[in-house]
Amino acid sequence: MNIGSSVPASHYRVMVYAILHYRSRDKPYILGGLHWKAEVFLEELAYYGSKFELEGRYDGPNTLPDRKTMVHLFEWKWTDIAKECEDFLQYYGYGAVQVSPPNEHITLTQNNDMPWWVRYQTVSYKLISRSGNEEEFIDMVNRCNKVGVRIVVDVVMNHMVPFTISDFNDYRCNASIDQYDTENNATNVRNCRLLNLLDLDQSKPYVQEKLAAFLNRLVDIGVAGFRFDGSKHMWPEDLEAIQEKIKDLRADVFGRNKRPFIVHEVTDRGVDIVKGDEYVHIGRVTNFNYGPVLTRAVRGITRWGYLQTLGPGYSYGMLADNDMLNFIDNHDNQRGGDVLCLGDVLQLLEKAKIFLPVD
Repeated sequence: MNIGSSVPASHYRVMVYAILHYRSRDKPYILGGLHWKAEVFLEELAYYGSKFELEGRYDGPNTLPDRKTMVHLFEWKWTDIAKECEDFLQYYGYGAVQVSPPNEHITLTQNNDMPWWVRYQTVSYKLISRSGNEEEFIDMVNRCNKVGVRIVVDVVMNHMVPFTISDFNDYRCNASIDQYDTENNATNVRNCRLLNLLDLDQSKPYVQEKLAAFLNRLVDIGVAGFRFDGSKHMWPEDLEAIQEKIKDLRADVFGRNKRPFIVHEVTDRGVDIVKGDEYVHIGRVTNFNYGPVLTRAVRGITRWGYLQTLGPGYSYGMLADNDMLNFIDNHDNQRGGDVLCLGDVLQLLEKAKIFLPVD
């Protein structure tokens, strides 16, 4: 797929809200009757894993008061997201959209297609990507904000240009992260190369300024926050220094003195050497445990009754709700088979009949 190619939104995978509303070719979302009741049930169930409780400086999602769910429209075009905000999301309680990295990335083809992971190998700060150009990105943000749906941008902070060799961590570690490092060596996880990609040294003032300038450009456009990809591979104190250089959000959109919503991708399943609680003072962390637990119940592996413990203090949650972003699936774990995807939705709706009266 070439940059800027026109691909219908319905051809892309839908993350998270596939559980609540699923697409068919003829009907964008199946609503009404039992399906609508199932949505209500599932949304109330998901509420305990997705509600926003405001505590830390970067924890607040900056959504409207009556909105509590964020959807990940992975790899959607900016023009399609703008239309989705206007035609659907604003009417069904969605507070925000997480979008794919908006900046220029490598281009290559595999099996006559461009793989999804090219979006995470960025090559410049230009707002041009497979999803669209800068003008389309700005238009999307404005149109979504106008109908009360916020934009949270997935950003790549650790592999970028233009820098010199002294701005990378090769002087500390010029090898790839070893498979055993994730459990035994936090220093290597943060200083060595992930998949042999050059690893930026975020302790350098110049690096911090360049990264902050890119984030501030997005703030000026009107985004509500960021998901930092691969935060576990960066030092929390360096990320904090960068975050302190980010401007307050636009007052004309969000009100005065509002800080961006920041989510750190930290894969902490209990055995990893890098822990999620090392990052909660600078935002929320991704909860990779939530999706598999819900999935096992839906697939009949565990009892639905176990989900009664959803909420603060549940054994698989690691941290309090206000410290986490709970999610069902994303671009990394969707292909692993242990989380709900589009193929599970009909099964999920059938199971919901057990709990819901039928007209």
